[in-house]
Amino acid sequence: DGNANVATYEFTIDRNDWGLNLHYGAGNIYRAFDVNAVIPDVDAVGSFNQGDAILTYVSAQGTGYGELKPTPFMASFERPDASTYGVRIEYSPTRGEVNIATTTNGYDLNSIALADVPTETDVRMIIIEASSFSSRSQARSFEQLCADHGVDINNYIEVLAFANSL
Repeated sequence: DGNANVATYEFTIDRNDWGLNLHYGAGNIYRAFDVNAVIPDVDAVGSFNQGDAILTYVSAQGTGYGELKPTPFMASFERPDASTYGVRIEYSPTRGEVNIATTTNGYDLNSIALADVPTETDVRMIIIEASSFSSRSQARSFEQLCADHGVDINNYIEVLAFANSL
C-alpha cells in the first residue's frame, strides 16, 4: 500500500462460507460472513471503534460486472428459470461482518436461499488508521477529506492513492 497506516486485505467468500439466514430485527434477515475468519490478525471492529476508516469493495460472480464496487453493493441476478432477484451485500463495521441478502428495493434485507448466493464474492477491505488524517480537522471525516481534494470515494484507485499521500 505504500503507507504504514493503510492496510489492504483481499479475500473471496465461497457460497458455502456464508452463515445461516438470521433475523437482525426490524425485518432484516441476512447471512453474515465474519471477516476475522480470513484476517484473524486484524480487529476490524476495534479499528472502526477507534476511528479508523474502513472502505469495503465487493464483486459477486454472476453479475456480469467483473469489477469491485463500493458497499453497499446491489445487483440483479438471474436464476436458471430466467426469474430475477436483487442481491445486496454490505459491510457492518460494528460487527466485523460482510452481509448478504435479497432485496426488492435496495434497502429491505430478506433471507437469501443458498442457491441464490453468488458462488464467489470477492472482497477488498482497506483500513486507514485514524492517525493518517486525525492531525487534520477532527470534525472532518475521511469522506469529507476526499471530497475536499476532489477524490471520488467510489473509485478504489483514487481513494488508495489519496490515502497513501496522507
